[in-house]
Amino acid sequence: MTRYPLSAAQRRLWFIAQLDPCSCAYHSAYLIRFSGHLDSAVLAACLQEVITRHEALRMRFVPGDVPGEIVAAVAPS
Repeated sequence: MTRYPLSAAQRRLWFIAQLDPCSCAYHSAYLIRFSGHLDSAVLAACLQEVITRHEALRMRFVPGDVPGEIVAAVAPS
């Protein structure tokens, strides 16, 4: 898993999330309505390709090597 230092904006978001861990303030919800036949295998493959291309979708904040440090860890695609 690749690790990166947090940007100032990421540190701010992490700090705010610690104040209210159940908050959905930074979540984006979408509703997509399909008509006709949906090939779920093709949809799953397309979503997997998007996740593979964009590191931000595989990123999470984890403790770093220094006590109190938080880093961005990117899971392999």
